Amino acid sequence: MRIVRFLFVACSGWSVLPAQTFVTLSPTTSPPAGQPGVTSINVTGSNFPSGSMLPASTNVTLNPASGTGVSAVAIATAVTSIVGTTRRVAFTIPSSIGVSVPTAYLVSISGTTATGAAFASSNQAALTINPGAAISSPNPNAGQQGQQNLLVTITGQFTNFVQGVTQASFGAGISVGGAPAGTFGPVNVTSATTARALLVLNASASVGPRDVTVATGLQQATLPNGFTVTPATAATLFGRRTDPSFATYTDSPTLSQQQWMQQHFWRMVVYSPYFDTRTSWYPNGFVYIDSYAIYTNSALVTQHPEWILKDANGNRLYIPSGCSNGTCPQYAADTSNPLYRQWWINQAAAIVPKGYKGIFVDDVNMNFSVSDGYGNLVDPIDPNTGTLMTWDKWRYYMASFMQQIRSAFPSIEIVSRLPRPIIRTSNSASMIAV
Repeated sequence: MRIVRFLFVACSGWSVLPAQTFVTLSPTTSPPAGQPGVTSINVTGSNFPSGSMLPASTNVTLNPASGTGVSAVAIATAVTSIVGTTRRVAFTIPSSIGVSVPTAYLVSISGTTATGAAFASSNQAALTINPGAAISSPNPNAGQQGQQNLLVTITGQFTNFVQGVTQASFGAGISVGGAPAGTFGPVNVTSATTARALLVLNASASVGPRDVTVATGLQQATLPNGFTVTPATAATLFGRRTDPSFATYTDSPTLSQQQWMQQHFWRMVVYSPYFDTRTSWYPNGFVYIDSYAIYTNSALVTQHPEWILKDANGNRLYIPSGCSNGTCPQYAADTSNPLYRQWWINQAAAIVPKGYKGIFVDDVNMNFSVSDGYGNLVDPIDPNTGTLMTWDKWRYYMASFMQQIRSAFPSIEIVSRLPRPIIRTSNSASMIAV
């Protein structure tokens, strides 16, 4: 029921003038909390007078619930009709309100319609006003000149990080998420208060502290001197042998384990698709691809039998590894076959963009490494001549194939035959440690 109060005025005669209509507000605003100068707030009410309402004629008053503190009045930014006499009033929390801790406020509204009908709220809606957004020390909070792909975790307070919207800047000489050095770049948001930034520090970046700034739309937080560039130091790279037990650390690593691997392992040889979902926290992996292996259980065996090398009797030949009872896990492919080469490159092109640093190409053998099913080395037939393949031809085919791979991927790291004891491991990773 609409409540209308009347005012009787005595002049030359009696007349009746309508007083203001009292509006009932919802108990809380939406969202229930926000920051001054940043957050747009909605408050819904019923029993508004009929007729259009102009935002400029609608005032929103904010008073501290405790009775002490800064009060403010905001002009509505929008008034929307919902149904019947229900309206939704939008406003931005005034910048003049400053709090150091989350503080309870009460919201009331008043104004006039386009025809001059006055209204005011008979109750108040609850709103919590938070301090401005802040960020704590990034982890890690320092990096060396020239350091590549340093993954830094950012933790915020009273922030509203949003994937695809939130960006960060770590100052001059530092690129964030592939953006030009010194500018804002994209981050990977994991919650409203946590995000990860992938940094590349220029080799010429000046040594010293940098301000760290994170922005999400109008919300911006800066930590003065939050990150430090340190001088580059020489590092010796060592190979280290692993086994499948290392999957204990890569299956579901804790944040501290992720950061330890990022800081200590310069590169890791990893395997797709197992590692595809892990490149977000370790972007320095070389994805393993064998240069001329066709696995015996692969569909390629029946789709393209002509890609498999054979001996003089037409028997399929293998890569001599893991052979037992007359068979080996991998057939030996003909690296001179242009269709096989293009298939290999297409496979790599589909995998590398999933977040890999480069490719580890295994079995780039400049000498024959082809066998029967018992691991006995056999000279294959050259499909191009129909005669036994010569060592010179084998080397030419392999070298020209590697050149074609490099031409197809001119800007990524490609390595082969890393110094022992780097080995391949099942469902895990080999690593190069700093």
